[in-house]
Amino acid sequence: MACLKNEPAGCSVIKDRFGCLNSIDGSTVGSFSGLKILGQPCVWCGGKPCATDGPLKSSLCLPFDYLARGAGRVFSSVDNAALTVAECGQSKFEFGDVSCLVPWASGCNKIIDFKTCTSLTDGRPFSFVAGFKAKGQPCVWCGGLPCSTANSNLCEPFDFAVNGKAHAFNSGIDLPTYSVASCSKSGVPGPKALPMASRDELHGTLEVVNCGYPNPIWQKVGKACGFCKALVPRIQESYRTGSDYCSQNGGLTCARVSLGSLGSCEEGKAVTCSYQFALEDNALCECAPKMSPMTLATEVPRPSATELECLVSAKTGCFAVKDKLACLSSKDASGVKSDRTLAVDGEPCVWCGGGSCTSDSNDTCVPYDWLARGQDVAYTVLLQAPSVLAVAAVAHCNGMARTFGNTGCLITQVNGCSSIWDKANCLSSLDGRPYHQIAGLGQPCVWCGGVACNSNNDILCEPYDFAVHGAAHAFVTHFAARSYSTAACENGQPVAHELPSALANEGVNMMVNCGVPNPTWSMVGKSCDFCKVQVAAEAMAIMKTCSVYCSAQGNLKCYKAWTSFKHSCDVKAAVTCEYHFAADENAVCECDLPIMKPQPWQKLRPTEGEMTCLKSHASGCRDIKDRINCLSSKDGSSMPDQYGLKIRGEPCVWCGDGLCASGVQDTCAPYEWLMKGQGRVFHTMSAVANFQVAKCFSDKDADFENVQCLQKAAAGCPAMLNEDSCLGAVDGRSTQYVAGFKVAGQPCVWCGGGLCHSLHDNRCESYDFAVHGAGHAFNTFHAEAVYKIAACEDGKPAIQMMASALSEHGISMQVTCGSYTPIWSRVSCSCGNCKVVVPKIQDTFKTCADYCKDQVGNPMCISSAKVHRNSCDKAADVTCDYAFAKDEDALCKCTALPKVLLPHEQQQQTYSQCGGSA
Repeated sequence: MACLKNEPAGCSVIKDRFGCLNSIDGSTVGSFSGLKILGQPCVWCGGKPCATDGPLKSSLCLPFDYLARGAGRVFSSVDNAALTVAECGQSKFEFGDVSCLVPWASGCNKIIDFKTCTSLTDGRPFSFVAGFKAKGQPCVWCGGLPCSTANSNLCEPFDFAVNGKAHAFNSGIDLPTYSVASCSKSGVPGPKALPMASRDELHGTLEVVNCGYPNPIWQKVGKACGFCKALVPRIQESYRTGSDYCSQNGGLTCARVSLGSLGSCEEGKAVTCSYQFALEDNALCECAPKMSPMTLATEVPRPSATELECLVSAKTGCFAVKDKLACLSSKDASGVKSDRTLAVDGEPCVWCGGGSCTSDSNDTCVPYDWLARGQDVAYTVLLQAPSVLAVAAVAHCNGMARTFGNTGCLITQVNGCSSIWDKANCLSSLDGRPYHQIAGLGQPCVWCGGVACNSNNDILCEPYDFAVHGAAHAFVTHFAARSYSTAACENGQPVAHELPSALANEGVNMMVNCGVPNPTWSMVGKSCDFCKVQVAAEAMAIMKTCSVYCSAQGNLKCYKAWTSFKHSCDVKAAVTCEYHFAADENAVCECDLPIMKPQPWQKLRPTEGEMTCLKSHASGCRDIKDRINCLSSKDGSSMPDQYGLKIRGEPCVWCGDGLCASGVQDTCAPYEWLMKGQGRVFHTMSAVANFQVAKCFSDKDADFENVQCLQKAAAGCPAMLNEDSCLGAVDGRSTQYVAGFKVAGQPCVWCGGGLCHSLHDNRCESYDFAVHGAGHAFNTFHAEAVYKIAACEDGKPAIQMMASALSEHGISMQVTCGSYTPIWSRVSCSCGNCKVVVPKIQDTFKTCADYCKDQVGNPMCISSAKVHRNSCDKAADVTCDYAFAKDEDALCKCTALPKVLLPHEQQQQTYSQCGGSA
């Protein structure tokens, strides 16, 4: 109040505005009724009496304390609200060089022309007029109009004219610019046009500031400069520091302060919030907004950096996203680092359930921090209750390990699983949309059992993670929680699901292929093969190992174990039966079903040497429907084993013209499968009493050398229809063996004109098959007593007079030997005078010498030779004392004896001598 003058008579005697606003009370009255009088600045009451009554009721000007606190004490009430307190203007004005201007002793207020006014300064002896500077102030020309409503002056000192509005006078210059006296660079006085600053700009005013919702009203604002930031002109008029300013405007905390300039938001020198401002200082004050309680941030914590790695960067920001899946797969990448101190760029997007997130916009997708901390700052009311958002409608990467791996057979659907409407395509597909999370890039599709997957829409097929784990996040309700199936691969093909995936994860009691009748195993997720299952993931968390699991299934032992892919029997790696499976690993366990012990009715398996003649039947033994092919074969299928029983390479077994086992239609089967399959593959073997096992027979008597003279029957012996052609041929087929018996090169056998055996109506067969095949290749050999074997003799087909059955061991036969035709024993063929074939001579005799000596008349052996079967052709000469090997036929020649008449012959001779005839 240094600029105010003492009014000795007191404020109450002053009758004009200028006098009142230039003065402080200088009367001798210190106080009245406890109200200060002396030294109080005078208050102008707008030209009307200040009080309604009391001792000074007619006064137009009164001391400040008397008027401010006197109501109810010395007067009833203040009669006029248009009050102005005398004070000194505190502005500092920089006019530059004013040395060329001449003081006008009468004062600027006396000048009436433009040129004079804009060339002078006020030269009155008063430093202040109505609290505003006068002496030395450059004069201001008010455009030819009165500068104020207080008088008709056309020119006034600068401070009074520009800053006196609403204090020294009610209204003043209403022009965009004014002219003030100044000096040019050359020192010539003249006018300078300056913008007319309003009182609001000079002293500030009440203004709504963007600093939270609803936007608060701050005091003494010269210019709003951003969020919670304003230019406070001449701050010291009302506040000492930036902290004082923020605190008294809504109880806020000072964030940052700097010096400023009138009408500008440009920051000057930075100062502290506690900096004490000078009288003329303008301040740029930034206050921290008052944050609402962080209910959302507490109930729905912000996802970690790792949980944001999978999210797509939304270049236009979360606010621009309108689709739920896109929102929940994205993070803000708008480049806007913050809004109203709230983080924006890099924040995960939040989906607000399809409705507006807040009361102040229609945005349905917003950045996390903006929503979590923005109430009362960025918006007024959060429309989505925290309890709704707390179910995690915030974009984030699900931390669960869901690597499926085994999806190579699945087709990528670029339009996503949700574009598929049939089960087969759904369970053969991967989602190919560009969302790494929620919408499911690379996720196998899930078929929801033919019903809508969730409460979002009517879609029947969705990506796995979205469908199975999206409830209360991507959608409200999962309709197919118990009925969905997940696309997966098995053996390079899409899996045909036995169970919905939820049941497969929990496990069920299931009849499995592990013996006959099939047992029921518990905790099965998927049946894979014989005694082999994928154990339900939830069950394996309890069982831990395949050994424990198998033991729980009828006390079986574990045979093999593997880690596997989800919902598939395809294995990842073999592990031991004692391997402890981790929580995220799928287990495939194969249990060991004991193989049936050998039974009395079983026949021994042929050795590998006894199967060299068998042909591999490419489609396997069980595909063969006839006896001959079955007993000529071993299994040549691509299946090495089945149910732990050998298949490939096993000799075929003919089941006696009937079915091999219960429950199958096979009449031919692989050996081990049939011999050990009872109780494992089938319930009962049906051919226990009547079956033959394919093998090669090594009959030595089926080896023939003396057949060069015989014709090759290209179509085989069975094609020969008469005796001559049959006994003049060998089998010419390329087939070496039939039913384990030699065929190619075998001499043909004539079966006496009747059927050779019980299998076919052939009358001619190859030797080994016909003679040795009974009970194996066929049931009965019908020509046992009458068959003949083709052979060579003297380079021509031998004439067979005797059935081979008789000649095989020889018979007693009359032979020509000198003058006699004695009957010799063990003869199969007479080969000339005293010369016979003795088949298998070792059965009775060792040498030809022994044989001759045992015949009638005890002849002596003349010669001995090995002979080809059924022929008189020699194989090799030997001595009469040569001991023949087993099964060798001998050609023995004995001496002839003198003629000795028998009694009847002697009688006949006497008769002839009497004229009778012989």
